This record gives sequence, C-alpha cells and structure tokens, in this order.
Amino acid sequence: MLSLLLVSISGGLVKNPTWNDTQLLSHNFNILARPDLDDGIIKARPPADVRLTFLAGYNITPPFGVPNRLQLQPFVWCALCQEATHWKGWKAQYTAAGGGQVTCLIGQDCAKRKGGAAIRIAANEFKARKTRSEVLQERAAVLPLLPGIKAALETWNQDPSLAAVMTWRQQLRSVGESFAQRVIKAASVSPAVFQVEQEVRDHAAEAKRDARTPRARGTPIYCIQYRSLGRIEGRALYAGPNPNARIGLLTEKLCAAAAILVPPTDDRAVRDLQHGLKLLREVADGGRELAQAYDGFEKGLTDDAVDLLARWYNATPRMEALPSQMVRKGRRLVIACRYNDAVIIDIPSVGAICRPDILARLETALLGRPGYSPE
Repeated sequence: MLSLLLVSISGGLVKNPTWNDTQLLSHNFNILARPDLDDGIIKARPPADVRLTFLAGYNITPPFGVPNRLQLQPFVWCALCQEATHWKGWKAQYTAAGGGQVTCLIGQDCAKRKGGAAIRIAANEFKARKTRSEVLQERAAVLPLLPGIKAALETWNQDPSLAAVMTWRQQLRSVGESFAQRVIKAASVSPAVFQVEQEVRDHAAEAKRDARTPRARGTPIYCIQYRSLGRIEGRALYAGPNPNARIGLLTEKLCAAAAILVPPTDDRAVRDLQHGLKLLREVADGGRELAQAYDGFEKGLTDDAVDLLARWYNATPRMEALPSQMVRKGRRLVIACRYNDAVIIDIPSVGAICRPDILARLETALLGRPGYSPE
C-alpha cells in the first residue's frame, strides 16, 4: 500500500493515483487569503491512524520588518498542536469514523515536528500533485502556440535580411580571418567602438628613469596607447552567431518539445514534461538572443559606418603580407592590393532583424508562476 502512496520528493516522477490530469488542472492548490475563514473547517485533532489528504497550502507570513506583525496577521489554528501558532500550512481532509469528510488546518512546523509517517505521506503527495498541476498549466498555456512557432521560425529563416547578413559575414571572412575576428571584437559593445593601437614616446617614464639612472639618458621609452577612430551606432556591425544555423537549432528544440508535450500526457512523468517546457524556454530565449545580437545591424552598414570601417582597416596592423588599402566606392568596399583591386565586397541593404512576435508570446506564457504555498 505504501508503494502506491509514497511519492518521490526530489523527482516527482508519478502523480497521486487518485488524481488524473483533468482534476489536477482544475484544482486550486494555493490559498491566498486567510485559510480559517472557511466555516467548514473544524478545530478537533484528527485521529492518529487516519489518512490525510492535503488539498491546498497557505502562506500568510507578513513581511519581515513590519511592526506588530502578529497584530497585523494573527496566527492560524493548527489541528495537530491545538493552538494558533502558524502562518504557513495546509488545508487537509480526512474521512471520519461515520464516513463523512472532515476538513482541518495543519501547520507546517507542527507537521515536521509531530506529524509522523501519515503527515509526511500527505505532504509528499501534495507536493507531487501541485508540481504536476503547475507543469500541466504551463503546458496548457503553450500548447496552442506550437504550430505557429514552427511556421514563424521557418519564415524567419528565409528572411532577406538574414540572407544579407550571411553574405556579409562570408565576405568579411574572405578579407581575412583575423580581420573578421577583430570586427567581431569591435562590434561586441554597443555602440561599436573602433580603436587603433599607436606607439607613443613616454617622456614621463624617461624622466623618472633618468633621475634614477643618469647613464641611461637618451634611450627612448615607448608605450602603447589606444586611439578611438569613432563609433558606429547599432548593436552589431558583424555578429558572431550564424543566424540560419541558430534558427535551425531552435527548430530542432521546438520539434523535440512538441514530441513530449503534444501527445496525451496522463502516463508521462513530470520530469519529462518539465524537460519539454525547458526546451521551449530555450527556444524563446534563443530567439530573443539572436535578435539582440543583430539589433541595429542595418545602422552598421550605412555609408558613414562603412567609411569608418575602411579607415579602421587601413589604420590597423594586419596579418596579411601584402600591403593593401580599403576604400568605399558607392555601395562597395574595395581592397586595393598593389596594382589591382584584390577584393570587392558588395554592401547589402539590410532591414531590421526582429524576432517573430509569437516567440514573445511564448516567453510571456512561460513566465507565469502560481503563488507560493508550503511544499
């Protein structure tokens, strides 16, 4: 019998066998007002051998630091200790000797100290039911969105602005891997800052050195200083994540989540349902992060911004052996290497890259959390 009643606290792997998912979805496990306002609650101590079922939890603890907390919120009566000494606990039900259902209140502290095995079983069952109910509520909120999310990701992956981003990324890499990496670093802040290193003679350091060691006088000392050529508004001129690959990964996670959440779930473990919801959170977060990475990308491809990029390229030491200069000619970047134009890059016209609205709705649906009650 105990094997049917006892529920794992850590995993919550199975629900109470007498509650189906429909009942769990419709039941309210949280009492937000005072629990003793219910006229049907009795104060008598439950029999020692009775099996209790916790129906709902309450927590009316006043905020710390509030003066006269007990006067502001009097304690709640506890059927176990027969005193009003609790702010947290459960509304419990059991079958009386005559066959009727009796409702009482059990304080959390007394349950831990005096409850015994029956109370522990009731608390474990309540936690398992409440956890499953919360997971089912989240599932019910997101389930209608899943077909629209998949369609939105497919449309987003074919967005012309994303295609232009992919082309621009590959063209910058064709200039040189080291150059592309430097652009990533420069564009990692917003607005993007383009700095160059310059070696400057440090006269102050020479004066200190000459005062200590006159024989070394005349030997120059140089230091590295950083000079900013300018800033480009917009979050990214060149961003790291491959947008097509990232959206493909989000689509895979969405399909994996749907495989868990869409079929009937009465026999599916809570842990599996939680994993499916976790995948959906990763889809929502990943869509937001991708859009943020390219937020303002189009501002980084204006003529003024590209001119600044060319000046920065020309002022920055490069790994390439051949000397070269970058100039903008209309909507093209040209890298002239000695006597010919070695690299020509067409500058794309990129629109704003915004995540689909349905991903924001998914994020909102996953943010809802029921109020606190004792576990």
